[in-house]
Amino acid sequence: VRELYSGSGNGSGYDHDESTAAVADVARGDSKTVVSASTVAAEKDITESRDISNLPSAVLSDNQTYFDLLFDLLTYGSPVISEHVWSLLMIIPTNRNMLNTIRKLQTSNEETDQVDWNSILDSRSIYRLLYTLQIVDSLLTPSPDSGAVQVNDRAAWRHKFLTLGGFEHLYSIL
Repeated sequence: VRELYSGSGNGSGYDHDESTAAVADVARGDSKTVVSASTVAAEKDITESRDISNLPSAVLSDNQTYFDLLFDLLTYGSPVISEHVWSLLMIIPTNRNMLNTIRKLQTSNEETDQVDWNSILDSRSIYRLLYTLQIVDSLLTPSPDSGAVQVNDRAAWRHKFLTLGGFEHLYSIL
């Protein structure tokens, strides 16, 4: 509840009772905005509990049709469009489908333990390949603030990537 603090009333600028004891005054020019402390807490709770899956960036990233359309736009032929679409891809969340596919590195044939590297590291689209390589890089390299569990998980993924031929495939397409 925001009220305009105007300087009228009982000399203090607003009518004071027990329910308005906790207020924060924020100076703004000649007048002040009075913000109830409970309102600030409620706004914080709403922000923290907001379902981000409905945000436009999450919709673009998680809806495979929209995500594929963005990659199609990259090959449209216009450098200006490609630059803007690539910038958009870099600011939206990582596509969960691609991330999970790379994270799991499931073998296509249980008997031979082979991964379909051509579908994961697809060299037919330079943009998809670059996007995928950024995901691979994030899985290979632990961040400085990673905990011991994350470091161990990344080491296990790195071992799996090398064992299943990820490096050899990457070397062959470059």
